[in-house]
Amino acid sequence: HLEAGLRSRDWEMPEEINRIVTDSISDILWTPSPDGDENLLAEGVAKERITRVGNVMLDSYELMRPRIEAETPRKNFGLDAKGYGIVTLHRPSNVDRKETLAPLVDALKAAAWNGLAISEHLKAMVGKIGEKIDIRRVAIIQTDGAILSYIHPGNALAVLVDFAGTVSDEVGKDVAMQIAAMHPIAVRKEEVDATVLDKELEIAKEQLINEGKPVEIAEKAAHGKLRRFYEERVLLEQKFVKDGSVTVREYLLQAKAPDVVRFVRLQLGVE
Repeated sequence: HLEAGLRSRDWEMPEEINRIVTDSISDILWTPSPDGDENLLAEGVAKERITRVGNVMLDSYELMRPRIEAETPRKNFGLDAKGYGIVTLHRPSNVDRKETLAPLVDALKAAAWNGLAISEHLKAMVGKIGEKIDIRRVAIIQTDGAILSYIHPGNALAVLVDFAGTVSDEVGKDVAMQIAAMHPIAVRKEEVDATVLDKELEIAKEQLINEGKPVEIAEKAAHGKLRRFYEERVLLEQKFVKDGSVTVREYLLQAKAPDVVRFVRLQLGVE
C-alpha cells in the first residue's frame, strides 16, 4: 500500500475507513512520513512490514514539472495573472447540509473583489469560458498583527498564518511551510476540538484493550497517548521540520517572533 499509515481521525470520511482496511490487508506498507510509521506501529503493525518512501505526491510533481510548467491554463481559459481565484468546499461537513453550505456560498458571492461582487466576477467568467464555475471554499482573515502567506510550487497548496505582531519574512515562511508540510489541526492544545480528543482517546483505549490491557489501565494509559497526538497534530508542539531538535514553539521563542494566532491551510482536493 503506497501512502500507508495516513490518518485524519475523521470517521465520517469513507476514505479514512478505506485507508485502515487497505493497510490491514496489505503485506508491504510504504509510508510517506514519520507519522505514518507511528500510526501503523500504534495499530500493532510489525515494524518489518513498514518502509518509509517519502511523499509520492511531491515525487509525482517533480516528475511532471516540465509538463506542468509547459501548460498554459490561464491563456486557455482567458485568465489574467491575478484575475482569478480557486476555492474548494468539498468537505462533507461543508457541503452535505444546505443550512451550512448556503451561508458560505452567499457570503462569498457578496464579497467584493476589485470593486465587483464575486457573483459578478463569476458571471463574467462563465460568459468567457462557457462553463459553470462554483465556489467551493473561502477563508477571510482580519488581523491586528501580520498575515504571512505561502504558496507551494504547483499552486495546489496554500497557507495563511496570522501572527500577533510584526514578523520577519523568513520566520513567517518557515511557519507557513511547517503547516503546509505537517498539516496541524490547531495552533495550541487547548484549541483542539473536544470531539476530536474523545475519538483519539477511544481509539487509544481500544488499541490497549486489544493488546490485553485491563479496561481500568487502558483508560488511564489512553490519556498518555494524547501527548503523541499533540506532537503530531498541534502546530506549537510539532517538531520543527528544518531542525528536529526543537519544537515550533521553541523555534519561535528563539527567533523572538510574535505568537501565532491562527492559520488557514488550503489544498486543492483536500480539506
